[in-house]
Amino acid sequence: MKLVSLDQVTHTAISSGDWSNPATWSNGVVPTQWAKVHIPAGIEVRVDSSLDTPVKTVRVDGTLSFATDTSTQLKVDTLVTTTSGHLVMGTAEQPVADTVTAKIVFADDGAIDKTWDPSLISRGALLHGKTTINGAAKSGFEVVEAFPMAGDTSLTLKTAPTGWAVGDTIVIAGTDPKNPATDEKVKIIAIDGAKITFDKALTLDHAAPRADLNVHVANLSRNVEFSSENEALAHRGHVMFMHTNDADVNYAAFDDLGRSDKSVPYNDLEFPDLNPNLPPLDLGGDNVRGRYAVHVHKGGTDAEGAPAKINGSVVTDAPGWGFVNHSSNVDFTNNVTHNITGAAYYTEAGDEIGSFIKNIALRTVNPKDPLNSEEDVDPDAREGRQDYGFQGDGFWFHGPNVKVEGNVVSGASGHAYIWWPEGLLEKAPDGSTSKVFHDTANVPNGGLIGPAGTKMQIMDVPIGSFTGNEGYSSTKGIQIFYLHTEFFGNGLHLEDGTIDPPAAYDAQLRSTLSNSTIWNVEQSAFAAPYANRLTLDNLRFVGNGDSKTVGLDLAHFQNELGLEVRNVTIDGFGVGMKLTTEGQVSVMGTTFANNGTNVQNIRPNEDGPGTIVGMALPVEAPKPGNGSEITDFYADKDSLDVFFGITPEMAGPGYWEGPFPEANNGTGDFQSDPDSHQFSGFENGRFLFPDWFF
Repeated sequence: MKLVSLDQVTHTAISSGDWSNPATWSNGVVPTQWAKVHIPAGIEVRVDSSLDTPVKTVRVDGTLSFATDTSTQLKVDTLVTTTSGHLVMGTAEQPVADTVTAKIVFADDGAIDKTWDPSLISRGALLHGKTTINGAAKSGFEVVEAFPMAGDTSLTLKTAPTGWAVGDTIVIAGTDPKNPATDEKVKIIAIDGAKITFDKALTLDHAAPRADLNVHVANLSRNVEFSSENEALAHRGHVMFMHTNDADVNYAAFDDLGRSDKSVPYNDLEFPDLNPNLPPLDLGGDNVRGRYAVHVHKGGTDAEGAPAKINGSVVTDAPGWGFVNHSSNVDFTNNVTHNITGAAYYTEAGDEIGSFIKNIALRTVNPKDPLNSEEDVDPDAREGRQDYGFQGDGFWFHGPNVKVEGNVVSGASGHAYIWWPEGLLEKAPDGSTSKVFHDTANVPNGGLIGPAGTKMQIMDVPIGSFTGNEGYSSTKGIQIFYLHTEFFGNGLHLEDGTIDPPAAYDAQLRSTLSNSTIWNVEQSAFAAPYANRLTLDNLRFVGNGDSKTVGLDLAHFQNELGLEVRNVTIDGFGVGMKLTTEGQVSVMGTTFANNGTNVQNIRPNEDGPGTIVGMALPVEAPKPGNGSEITDFYADKDSLDVFFGITPEMAGPGYWEGPFPEANNGTGDFQSDPDSHQFSGFENGRFLFPDWFF
């Protein structure tokens, strides 16, 4: 609390009342320009009008509230609520009326004084106490009835929106797989039920490659607003809910906030050799972590406690991350982001719990296009500074144990959805390095590892849920690194003293992604390097026919073990599926259509067992086999061929069920094409493997 220590106060509230009333203040004077204000415990001060005089600091030990029936504004450099303080901008019973606005503007008092604030945490809202915000309710985004096209000045939604009004700013999602910044922003000039008319004609087509795919429109306008007076990077504000989950935020806009710049590396800390036993090096730079637009910071991960709730809100024009859960329990629902550089939605450290449900991320773009560069193409290119989530990702999960349901990503220069399940290295209060682990109490069957409070590696934590999500116009769709991996070997899981989970835990460990759609990607729809025990169930991947695109990319990486691909549709890619070079993949009930090559076999890893795949075409149940079709199956790593024996005597652990593929080498074996490595002849059949094989 040094930033707002009581010995600096110039104006103290002595009774509850309106900010503009002199009787509210100890000296009978309303706070003057750059005043340092204190609202003591037991006192409520109400912002009752639009105040143009900026103040330096406001410390709230009591309550700071805003009128809900007239437009209000507070201009402040740094707002701090203590653990007893309460910020109120509308309540559930009495939200800010839809005819007025309530605003907090982070005032620009020049460059931040590093003598006063060496950690650069000021210029924003630091909320240690309770926060209650309720703006006028409105639906965050909707689906169009017909694809909006260039020249259109109106569109029709499938459902009439709630709370949308003339004058609101809306964004029509972009659909170009090679340009994630093709959304268009317009203002509403008329609403007739589900028909929305806007102020200017569209300049681009917003179409999907299949008529039944969804294109979305989001509303960016809210009547409770947090913003920066000066949009210059070093002068912006930020919002941080600090060491508390006691936040209930509904229908607020957070515009032009955040100072952590993800277009360039952090320059505050370096972690030597990624060794948790060595203290971080202080680099002394001004691009520091933790200054995000909306940041729930270390509120705690007690699943029995009430989560923070961020609902129906908007983050626009942020240089770093949008909505962030950092070692907290947070439910993000019905939110919107637009024009974010690093990542729109983020779990920062690995131990997070909560949910992301029915949110949309539009135009998450790093202008340096990292995935098409040499320097930052890898997600861990900046790991020495523990600097992640910079590629332009819709959702980034350091912590996988959150529900991810019904979300949409449109326009991402990086990934629509990416998991990097590794415990973050952080600077501890005493200056040492600490590593983040997950609590077994928050993990299904975590008791198999140890009682509540037992630390476990993040990569051994299953995905909370992933279902009903959509992603389009991104460089990559879904990418999962290291989840449930065995890449690091047995014994010590990593060099930090945490041992591998017991076999009983591994036996039941599996993460499932289901009922989701990825389309119009520039590179690949799905990839899972070094990941194990994943099930893809009823996913749909749709490409635009580009020969360089891949639907299901399982090639080029090791240790893909126990992957199950069930009822997946792969449609319109240069290559439908690339097979893993080392691992075990079961593919059942999967449909390939309109691909240049359906399945491509590449040279297996020289040290690995080759490719092991069970496959089913089409989605309908295959015809039963007749016993004589039981067959051995293996991949030859030298010839690149996949062989199928044809006699029961040759039967191995896997067998083919259905009409046998036509032999093409005169010996009764079947081989992939030596040039394209494409398989054929799989219609109405499948490979089966007993459970023990995996």
